[in-house]
Amino acid sequence: MEGLKIFLQKRYFGVALPFIINALMMSSWLLYTPYILEKLAITESSLGYAFFSMAMGAVTSLSFSNKLIRIYGEGKYTFFSTMGYAMLIICTVLAGNLMQLCVILFFTGAFAGSMDVGMNGLAAHIEKKDKVRFMSACHGFWSMGFFAGASLGSIMMYFISFPFVHLFLLMSIAMILHLYYSAPLRSERTEIPVEEKVGRHSLQNKTLLGFAIIGLMVMMSEGAIMDWSTLYMDEEIQAPKLWIGYGLAMFSLFMAVGRFMMDPVIDTYGSKFVIQAGLIVMILGVILVLSGGLMPALFGFSLVGFGVSGIVPEIYRLSSQIKGVNPTDGVATVAGMGYIGFLIGPVMMGYVVDVYGYPKIFIAIIVLVVIAFISSRITFSKDKLQIAEKTST
Repeated sequence: MEGLKIFLQKRYFGVALPFIINALMMSSWLLYTPYILEKLAITESSLGYAFFSMAMGAVTSLSFSNKLIRIYGEGKYTFFSTMGYAMLIICTVLAGNLMQLCVILFFTGAFAGSMDVGMNGLAAHIEKKDKVRFMSACHGFWSMGFFAGASLGSIMMYFISFPFVHLFLLMSIAMILHLYYSAPLRSERTEIPVEEKVGRHSLQNKTLLGFAIIGLMVMMSEGAIMDWSTLYMDEEIQAPKLWIGYGLAMFSLFMAVGRFMMDPVIDTYGSKFVIQAGLIVMILGVILVLSGGLMPALFGFSLVGFGVSGIVPEIYRLSSQIKGVNPTDGVATVAGMGYIGFLIGPVMMGYVVDVYGYPKIFIAIIVLVVIAFISSRITFSKDKLQIAEKTST
């Protein structure tokens, strides 16, 4: 936790702030999905189409994010994508029908995917430039932002009757802070070596492909847990009403705690250990969740959150350090694949629930994590790894 003092500096908190804004706006908006269902008179399956539209927007952003970052730099790209995302997501509660909602969410997804690529690319760039390590902590701020949006948002919903007013107030505060803290960062950009400006398609690099697979599998699992854990606690665990939301709360809390303490752990034990140990802890946690008991399930969700905490930030960092792949392409590929997994995972798990029931979600998650572990074993094999595991500090 000592390393968190770095965020007292305007420069580094400015890097972390988009992570907070991304999660805060997303979790606050998700609170209003029942409102949207009632307002538009649509079913949960119809809402799934809207989520899929958002995922497609994120996929679309992959085709231009790295090109625009090369032109404008990570600083400006993160600034404008954050502004666009925050302004668009609040418009979802104004949609008058399902088609309008899908269109709004498509463009929201495009800006969200762009923002994800930009803010991770900016964090990787500043880490390398300043010779510091804070990527995991940035993702810790994302987790805390999600937790704050969900918990404080519930209180705000009680006092503010109009969803748009609630979201507009959040957006206004976020944008004022972002305008102030991003000012010294907008000129930041990675200078790409000449030999890395032209080359093979990014995913033809086996190391980057391995990291992309890990990111896709883990983020699909993370998205599924965030969207379906509460219903699982209600329907399968049959938890008392007071405890229904604690599965998601414990998952989010331990993911945040793990991310805030993970950077020095990576310095000590290396990337390979943190990623592979994290995947094993995830599997153990899911097994406990499937046990059927309230307390084992809560402990299981805590383990899954702690296990996942160091994986995604570290593969983002590593993707910017691969020989033969410029940092922009590396981060854009892994961050984009991860974000797509985060959005598509819940949609796929919704199909699993409809056909097979809630417990099969977590069996599917085990399969995803096993695939990620196999990919990590291949990627970190000595004859294929093309990067140094540790960054000098």
